[in-house]
Amino acid sequence: MSIALSDIELNWNGKVSEVLFHPYVAKMAMPLNQEMSGQGIGMMKYKGLAWAAGYGGRTDVKLKFDKETPHIGSVDYTVPKQMTSRYIDRGDWEAYLLRGIDATNGIAVQMLGEVQDQQNYTVLQGWAPDGINYVTLGMYQVAANSDAGSSFGTYKGALTTVGTLIGKLQQDKIYSDDGYNLFINPVEKMKLVTSGTNEGIREWPQVLDALNEQTDNYGGVKPGRIISTPCITAGTCMVAPVASEINRKYFELIEPQTVYNNIWYEDGNSKDGNIRCRQVASLFPTFPGLNSSNKTDAIAIGTTVT
Repeated sequence: MSIALSDIELNWNGKVSEVLFHPYVAKMAMPLNQEMSGQGIGMMKYKGLAWAAGYGGRTDVKLKFDKETPHIGSVDYTVPKQMTSRYIDRGDWEAYLLRGIDATNGIAVQMLGEVQDQQNYTVLQGWAPDGINYVTLGMYQVAANSDAGSSFGTYKGALTTVGTLIGKLQQDKIYSDDGYNLFINPVEKMKLVTSGTNEGIREWPQVLDALNEQTDNYGGVKPGRIISTPCITAGTCMVAPVASEINRKYFELIEPQTVYNNIWYEDGNSKDGNIRCRQVASLFPTFPGLNSSNKTDAIAIGTTVT
């Protein structure tokens, strides 16, 4: 039976686009730079802005300049790609088709989950090809603020931790009128979901209120979220401004390539050759305000067990 792989590839791309309408952690964590995205997988390097530390404001009678030091520099980013692949025996493929079973969409969505997992981890934890030396720094690696935190297994432990971390951000003038996000491991999420008093007072809504304490102008909507992801190690947490346009001054995503599929016959043998397929994307985080130690005050991390 002949297989029109081009039709399958087109269908896969449509299925992937469908699923991508649902938000995933990487794009919940950072705003997207639309202007610099979409340049394709040929984008190997990216020269991003680097804001030098300012000297603070001043009050005076006469107009004056601060030291003549450039406040805008640049930093070179190596552009990573996220991918996954499949090798499918032609006999198995044909057997599914003969039985009227369409396994193709399931394969596409399964592959998409693997690519998105890689993207989520790259944005939150970075990418170190050898497991030690980071080529791409993630949010957790660049966090300059930290606190010992309190146990999420104890009522108000999460609220205390979040309040402390937001306080540290604001002490460094990292304000977010759009609120803050809390990133936690699923283990901590379930502790927080079940945390409450004997009288039925739940801790979860209190934490959400703390993340959104500056968002009164949203008419009851709470942009700041509690985001559960295995990319955050159990026993730790992270707080950062939400992924709004105005917060691009702290961090932003570049997406050279959205997810696409490539399907082909092994060795070009369309009659009875096995099938190979690959799904590819490219997404990485940038941080304009890193200091000389590659840290930013815009992100705070803590522990969730004591």
